[in-house]
Amino acid sequence: MKNFLISCVVFGIVFNHSHAASVDPKVIAGGLAWNPNINRTVLPASPEPKKLPKEESLTQAQRAITDKARRLSEISGNLGILLIQNGRIVFENHNYPSSENVQLKSWSMSKSLTAMLIGIKHCQGDIPDLDRSAESYAPNLKGTAFGKASVRDLLKMSSGAQKTTTRSGEYRMSAWREIAVTKTMTVDQYLHEFGIPQKTFFGQKKSGETYDYNNIDTIALERIITSTSRIGFIEEFNKEIWKKASPENFGVWLRDRDGNAISYAGFNATLRDWARLAILSQEFLKGNDSCMRNFMKSMTTRQINTDRTSFTHYGYQTWVASWNGRSSYWWRGHAGQRIAVDPDQNLIMVVSSWNDDYQSQIYEFFRNWQLNN
Repeated sequence: MKNFLISCVVFGIVFNHSHAASVDPKVIAGGLAWNPNINRTVLPASPEPKKLPKEESLTQAQRAITDKARRLSEISGNLGILLIQNGRIVFENHNYPSSENVQLKSWSMSKSLTAMLIGIKHCQGDIPDLDRSAESYAPNLKGTAFGKASVRDLLKMSSGAQKTTTRSGEYRMSAWREIAVTKTMTVDQYLHEFGIPQKTFFGQKKSGETYDYNNIDTIALERIITSTSRIGFIEEFNKEIWKKASPENFGVWLRDRDGNAISYAGFNATLRDWARLAILSQEFLKGNDSCMRNFMKSMTTRQINTDRTSFTHYGYQTWVASWNGRSSYWWRGHAGQRIAVDPDQNLIMVVSSWNDDYQSQIYEFFRNWQLNN
């Protein structure tokens, strides 16, 4: 079993550039979180988990939406779907090898968690000015495009660094495996290798001008938190986000060989605990702390236009949508990891997948839920 898990991690990722992205389902469902050969930090469950009661008496509209959710859950690429309305579960389904107690990989959904932690440290005064250069907070970013960019521009995926050649945000397709599995590269090495400012016909590209989705903007944000914290990124996350989400199971951050969190794609949690993290984001958005409330409003609304067709707007490390007059924000990860939140109607959808070729149906489903709620 041990050798099988290792082979899943190393060889399980498949990129189909013509259409869909897929991953060995055992990699998503516990294969990374439980693998002892991967550097990781385990974050404990809460002694008093946030309650997520099941809705016992569904309305007609809820019954209609759960019927559609059940059909989506029968698609072969799906690992799990969870729907929460007003803090209560209206639908939940897991497909093998997922289950209620399996930690599911975030891929790029962890970008949004990183942005949320930036907001917390900003409001606590550790990162007082988001428009200052990143290198003024993190000296090890000096000499790179990521360091010259402002913190806000990193949040918006507009650092001005050279453009990636992949839609997944990697500068080199083998980077993830090199950082997490073979440990032949660290996040700092990755950052400096591709930190050369992007050139244009008119000279060096300026930060803040253009959205260019890449994973190193998120690494730079983690470097800022690490440099301005006395306890480090993972401990800050545990203290300020994980514990406040009150999870019922443990979570896992994957780390490079230097012990740094792989902030752009390295968090693992159960389906319900991902929902608790989404609920916490709503609490920050609607809470009494005006600084955090304002940050979360910016994080979850349009700050820059994207080059994508499904989601043309981007906030802070978070995708935003306004479909049929209804707003939502999305945490999105490779191979079909999705969390959608409609804060106005208090709707949350959590989806885990090993193949993303049915995502257009997921988007249409959530649009219908918003409209028919």
